[in-house]
Amino acid sequence: MVKIIGPFQINTAGNRTTEDVVAAGNYSWASEIVNGVNFPMRPMPEGLREIVILEFDHLPTQDQMLRVVSGQDLDFPRHEDALFFGEQYPDEQCNGSIVFLHEPWKCLGDGSFVLVLQCDSADKKRGLGLTTVGLIGTRNRRFAFVCKS
Repeated sequence: MVKIIGPFQINTAGNRTTEDVVAAGNYSWASEIVNGVNFPMRPMPEGLREIVILEFDHLPTQDQMLRVVSGQDLDFPRHEDALFFGEQYPDEQCNGSIVFLHEPWKCLGDGSFVLVLQCDSADKKRGLGLTTVGLIGTRNRRFAFVCKS
């Protein structure tokens, strides 16, 4: 079963750098790989974007996730969506990690990675990290998508 959480409206206006948006997110920690070289801020569509979180009660397969996404009129996010969401909805990641299935960042020899908003359940310290695309379905149950306009 899947629960849909949201929608959350994010404001993507402005011309800030990746470093500016990460700093505004006020994370306890952020991967040094999340920077303007690896995750540059690109022009975003005008207006607000709506993000929903699909929360599965099990570890979903890729096929299960794709079926739900296609049935809900959702689109895959961009990496910028993860950065803006973490800044504008800081408490949501403390309800469970949120994986953003954007176009993966590829590291030579080390695989492909997407952004994940995390929170330490013991002390509620928020973080911005990466997860390996190949391990997504083995650890995560919450995934962010964009509502189609």
